[in-house]
Amino acid sequence: MEQELREYGLSEKEIKVYLTCLKLGPSTANRISTSGELRRSTTYDLLEALKVKGLLSTFIREKKQYFQAAEPAELVSLLQNKEEIIKRILPQLEALKMSAGEKPKVRVFESVRGVAAMLERIYQEKELLVYGSARKAAEALKHIPPALAHRRAEHGIKARMVFERSPEAWYRLKEPKIKKVTSMKFLESLRTCPTVTWIAGNQVGIVTLEKEMIGVHIINQEISQTQRLLFEVLWKLARK
Repeated sequence: MEQELREYGLSEKEIKVYLTCLKLGPSTANRISTSGELRRSTTYDLLEALKVKGLLSTFIREKKQYFQAAEPAELVSLLQNKEEIIKRILPQLEALKMSAGEKPKVRVFESVRGVAAMLERIYQEKELLVYGSARKAAEALKHIPPALAHRRAEHGIKARMVFERSPEAWYRLKEPKIKKVTSMKFLESLRTCPTVTWIAGNQVGIVTLEKEMIGVHIINQEISQTQRLLFEVLWKLARK
């Protein structure tokens, strides 16, 4: 298993930290350092490197920072050209993941790769609700929104969206395949909205679009329902 992770592009110590996080579940840097038999200063550097690669997320609990390993299946979407390598070791990684306790319902991603992995999971649902600034999303996420729109069309995933009137929103209504699965309304006040929000199933994804990009992934039925109510208010206010 370690050999495949080396081929994936991780160093020996990065592999050790990632597998330790996978075994432990949500843990502090100190616990990860002790369990992995690593120096604390080295552990912090390795944790930061894995966060940049989208393999870890963080959250705060009782004023302490916890680190959570990415779902093993998410490794495939993070680096598709090494898909077959990761698929060979997924059963072993999943077995390690099962040994962890209950995972947190809120995850924070601090890189484009991490946000992309979050959206990959959200776009597995059958229907999406989206609102925010399409222009700012295009500036921050670059090619990701068009790629997800085409994938959504390919898999027949329907979406209702509320954006400002802008070219970055309109292309979804100009391409026939995307338009077929897209309903869109416009609300000009969203032009200055600093985030984009996705609602799908019991998931809510929020991405900040100004200054530092941060993705917040929430899995909670009550919060999802609240966001749906907010979306319906915006949908009624918006115009075609």
